[in-house]
Amino acid sequence: KDYFFYERPGFYSTNFSFNMTKGLPWEKDIRFREAIWRLTNREDLLKLGYEGAGEVPSGLVPTTNKPYQVDPKDVEQYTKNDVAKAKQLLSAAGYSGQNFGLMTRGSGDILESVALVLQTNLARGDLKTTIQAQPGGAEFFARLTANDWEMMIETPPGNDTPGQQLRTQHSKSWSDV
Repeated sequence: KDYFFYERPGFYSTNFSFNMTKGLPWEKDIRFREAIWRLTNREDLLKLGYEGAGEVPSGLVPTTNKPYQVDPKDVEQYTKNDVAKAKQLLSAAGYSGQNFGLMTRGSGDILESVALVLQTNLARGDLKTTIQAQPGGAEFFARLTANDWEMMIETPPGNDTPGQQLRTQHSKSWSDV
C-alpha cells in the first residue's frame, strides 16, 4: 500500500485579549493599547512561537478567510512596530511599571511558547508581564468565569467564520456556565 500525506490550509488563530471590565490601563486609555500593538511583532510570534508554521495575515482574521483579508497598505499605520513610539505612548498613558498577568493554557502548550515571545516583545517597551499558564481547561475556564485575568492568549473555538472571532472578543459567547 502507498500512503500519501497532504498539507492543506487550515483555520487557526490566536487571540490576544485584554480584560476590559476591571478598570485596567488599556480600558481607560487607547494609547496603552496602541503601545502594546506597536510592541507586538507578529512575525516573531509566528517564527518563534509557532516555529514558522503558518502565515501572518495583514489584518486580524486568519489568512484562510480570503474574502476578509485587508490590503496591507490600508493597515500599515496600525501594524508598524515602533518601540520608541510605544514607550512614548506608555509614558503618556501614565504607565508606572506595574506587572500584568498574561494568562494562557497549560505549561508546554504551544500557546505558552507564543506567550513567552509576546512577553519578550512587550519587555522591549519596559512593559512587565508574568505568564500565568493554567494547568488545565477547568482552571482556565474558572478564571474566565470569575473574571480573574488581565491579559490572555487563547484560541477561539475552531471554525472558519470571522464572526466567531469577533463574538469571542466582544461577548460572553464562551458561556458563563
